[in-house]
Amino acid sequence: MALMRLCCYFAVPVALIVCHVTQAATVVVQSVPTADTFVQQNSPAENSGTRGALSIAGSEAGNMAGNLVGLTDTFMKFNFAAEVASLDAEFGPQNWAIREISLQVVEQTSVGNPRFGQGRGRFEIRWIETDQWSEAELTWNSKDAYLNDGNDVAVGTFGNLFYGDASFPIQRFSLSLPEILVNDIRSGGDVSFYLTALSPSIGFTFNSRDITGTRPQPYLEMVAIVFDEADLNKDGSVNFLDYTELAGAWRQTGPGPEGDINQDGIVDYKDLEILVENWLTHDP
Repeated sequence: MALMRLCCYFAVPVALIVCHVTQAATVVVQSVPTADTFVQQNSPAENSGTRGALSIAGSEAGNMAGNLVGLTDTFMKFNFAAEVASLDAEFGPQNWAIREISLQVVEQTSVGNPRFGQGRGRFEIRWIETDQWSEAELTWNSKDAYLNDGNDVAVGTFGNLFYGDASFPIQRFSLSLPEILVNDIRSGGDVSFYLTALSPSIGFTFNSRDITGTRPQPYLEMVAIVFDEADLNKDGSVNFLDYTELAGAWRQTGPGPEGDINQDGIVDYKDLEILVENWLTHDP
């Protein structure tokens, strides 16, 4: 089977890398936040949207001097308009699917600012329905207006490594993929997350989008699969289910009939040949 071309797109804050191995492809998209901030119980009316760091702290987390910092939560917002538009333009709106999402950050373990806690523990990441919060206005006092226990969905619990510096290591947190998160991303708009402590001991401080110099920003990495052209039912495999769809549309003509794999306006032996050539192939 002929190899397809390698396509690479780079646009800040979007990096879209398409790696074709067969007629199927794996697509890697990286996006930095469009907004992020932390809110803190001990400074309930203070906004912290541009401090260069984000933080999650439990009730027992202390700073470098050993003083308790108070409960601390983080909000992060990403926008997928450019990524979705690029994928749709290259492969078609219905011809790719999200396979994996991960949040990747760099931890800061020696933070001089006394507002940041230090310590190892567990935390939760939630997808939140509301995107209307502002990193320049959000505070501990106002945060509950943007949280909804009935609609927000937990997408993973994790632990911080509690080691590293300004550039190493990157910590990777693979998120679950509930349908509501997938649909939110595919809509091509804002997607927000809320990070909160589960362990009293955790003091997890990491780079924000406002980090200065060469130190890496946090980013969300999305891995998508592009469906094989012969995968008519878009389930990731070319098999009898696709043959059934093609047979059901046999000899149909017109613009875009189901089963017209080569898009020449008719479902015929040419489409069957493509199906056979890709028989039992799987998307990566």
